[in-house]
Amino acid sequence: MEKKADIQYIFDENGKKTGVIIPVSLWESMGRTYMDSIYQEKCNKIESLFGVLKDSPILDEIDEYSQNTRRAIEQV
Repeated sequence: MEKKADIQYIFDENGKKTGVIIPVSLWESMGRTYMDSIYQEKCNKIESLFGVLKDSPILDEIDEYSQNTRRAIEQV
Protein backbone atom coordinates (compact mmCIF):
# COMPACT_ATOMS: atom_id res chain seq x y z
CA MET A 1 0.00 0.00 0.00
CA GLU A 2 1.14 3.54 -0.66
CA LYS A 3 2.57 5.63 2.13
CA LYS A 4 0.27 8.31 3.51
CA ALA A 5 2.90 10.86 2.47
CA ASP A 6 2.17 9.99 -1.18
CA ILE A 7 -1.30 11.54 -0.83
CA GLN A 8 -1.32 15.20 -1.84
CA TYR A 9 -3.89 17.75 -0.73
CA ILE A 10 -5.04 20.76 -2.71
CA PHE A 11 -5.80 23.97 -0.80
CA ASP A 12 -7.63 27.13 -1.82
CA GLU A 13 -6.30 30.64 -1.20
CA ASN A 14 -7.73 30.55 2.36
CA GLY A 15 -5.90 27.35 3.26
CA LYS A 16 -9.05 25.20 3.13
CA LYS A 17 -8.64 21.69 1.69
CA THR A 18 -10.50 21.51 -1.61
CA GLY A 19 -9.16 18.33 -3.18
CA VAL A 20 -6.83 15.41 -2.94
CA ILE A 21 -4.50 13.56 -5.29
CA ILE A 22 -4.31 9.85 -4.54
CA PRO A 23 -1.86 7.47 -6.25
CA VAL A 24 -3.66 5.13 -8.67
CA SER A 25 -2.49 1.99 -6.88
CA LEU A 26 -3.94 3.23 -3.59
CA TRP A 27 -7.19 4.30 -5.29
CA GLU A 28 -7.59 0.86 -6.91
CA SER A 29 -6.82 -0.87 -3.63
CA MET A 30 -9.43 1.24 -1.87
CA GLY A 31 -11.94 0.35 -4.58
CA ARG A 32 -11.28 -3.36 -4.16
CA THR A 33 -11.61 -3.07 -0.39
CA TYR A 34 -14.90 -1.19 -0.82
CA MET A 35 -16.27 -3.76 -3.27
CA ASP A 36 -15.19 -6.61 -0.97
CA SER A 37 -17.06 -5.00 1.93
CA ILE A 38 -20.19 -4.52 -0.18
CA TYR A 39 -20.00 -8.14 -1.31
CA GLN A 40 -19.57 -9.34 2.28
CA GLU A 41 -22.50 -7.17 3.40
CA LYS A 42 -24.70 -8.71 0.71
CA CYS A 43 -23.61 -12.20 1.73
CA ASN A 44 -24.49 -11.39 5.33
CA LYS A 45 -27.93 -10.11 4.27
CA ILE A 46 -28.54 -13.23 2.21
CA GLU A 47 -27.48 -15.37 5.17
CA SER A 48 -29.84 -13.55 7.52
CA LEU A 49 -32.74 -13.59 5.04
CA PHE A 50 -32.28 -17.14 3.83
CA GLY A 51 -30.42 -18.76 6.71
CA VAL A 52 -33.31 -21.13 7.23
CA LEU A 53 -32.85 -22.36 3.67
CA LYS A 54 -29.10 -23.03 4.00
CA ASP A 55 -29.21 -26.29 2.08
CA SER A 56 -31.53 -24.99 -0.61
CA PRO A 57 -30.28 -24.98 -4.22
CA ILE A 58 -31.82 -21.51 -4.55
CA LEU A 59 -29.02 -20.11 -2.41
CA ASP A 60 -26.44 -21.62 -4.76
CA GLU A 61 -28.11 -19.83 -7.66
CA ILE A 62 -28.19 -16.55 -5.73
CA ASP A 63 -24.52 -16.94 -4.80
CA GLU A 64 -23.56 -17.71 -8.40
CA TYR A 65 -25.49 -14.66 -9.63
CA SER A 66 -23.85 -12.51 -6.96
CA GLN A 67 -20.36 -13.73 -7.90
CA ASN A 68 -21.03 -13.13 -11.59
CA THR A 69 -22.26 -9.62 -10.80
CA ARG A 70 -19.16 -8.93 -8.72
CA ARG A 71 -16.88 -10.14 -11.53
CA ALA A 72 -18.70 -7.90 -14.01
CA ILE A 73 -18.29 -4.88 -11.70
CA GLU A 74 -14.58 -5.60 -11.22
CA GLN A 75 -14.07 -5.59 -14.98
CA VAL A 76 -15.44 -2.04 -15.29
